[in-house]
Amino acid sequence: MVNDQLENLSKLEDVTVVDLSPQMFELAGSFLNGEKAEVENIVKKITQMKVISTKSDKSTIAKNFSVALDRDQYEDLIRVKDKTENVRISMRSVKNKVSDIVIFVQGVEEITIVKMGGNFDLDEIKNLLEESSKPLKSGKP
Repeated sequence: MVNDQLENLSKLEDVTVVDLSPQMFELAGSFLNGEKAEVENIVKKITQMKVISTKSDKSTIAKNFSVALDRDQYEDLIRVKDKTENVRISMRSVKNKVSDIVIFVQGVEEITIVKMGGNFDLDEIKNLLEESSKPLKSGKP
């Protein structure tokens, strides 16, 4: 269902779609130069990423995508609602292996969906989150 929703959205006229290939992530991993091994390992395990953004029919898209996430048994990692945005970050996993992470952002002006596929361990994601809060060895965040 999630992939079907993304495919249908991709076909709409007023939608921006960015597809990143596995080779792009291999290239990105090579630029890390060992700064953070955990980040480099995660980046190299990404097999695909799609970013979709649109300003049209936000309420219908939000409803349909939420149903798709639930039907495909995505587990919510976090939900945030404030005055101007709703954010939902969900993952699909089997036996401590995460295959997909979806970030859904519904703002006042537009909806943005990021779907990242790969084969990650839950521990790797935990380590990545811990590492993301530390500065790089070079002193830059």
